[in-house]
Amino acid sequence: MRSRITKLMAAVAALGLTLGLGACEGRIPEPQAAPADVDQIPDLTEEQESKIRASILETLDQATQNMSGDGLSARVTGPMLDVRNSAITVGKATGGLDKTNTIPSDMMQTVIPVDSGWPRTVYTITTTTEDQQSQRLLVFTQDSPRQNYKLWGVARLFAGAQLPRFTVPEIGTQMGLPNDTGLVATPQEAVERYADVLQNGANSEFADQF
Repeated sequence: MRSRITKLMAAVAALGLTLGLGACEGRIPEPQAAPADVDQIPDLTEEQESKIRASILETLDQATQNMSGDGLSARVTGPMLDVRNSAITVGKATGGLDKTNTIPSDMMQTVIPVDSGWPRTVYTITTTTEDQQSQRLLVFTQDSPRQNYKLWGVARLFAGAQLPRFTVPEIGTQMGLPNDTGLVATPQEAVERYADVLQNGANSEFADQF
């Protein structure tokens, strides 16, 4: 049961990012299966995740204060880098970033994988914002051992969204793969079906699934 729930997270996260990022372009990080003979231990401790998240949010806050994207690429990557640079451009014209760009500093839960290789991906669910906006799902990626974790994507978890319970961080979570079976659809199929709905709307054969 735990294995199936964990695999479901891959589909939920993939769909959550698709919903939150909309038409933004970016390659979804694909977790790699760990060799069977490798001891599986969590990639990070909760304390390490907290420090990584704090450093990334500090970089975002600095960019917001300066209304400049200079230096963002050190801790932000992928579609999130494009989204934040665009938000800063708009903010210069409107006098500040829209509140929907707020990312709470406190977290509700983090999903730390046990991948032995790279790239690595960590998911964190934040609290609501001070003005009671919805929680955020943060996706951090690390492309290689010598690189910092960076914020790859942010999805807003709207009211009523339900996520499965996950393995506690001290144990670690085996990440699902794009072709995992045992679900209504594999994570890869879920993304493809949602893309079809975005393109064809009510005429999509998958419209009733979303």
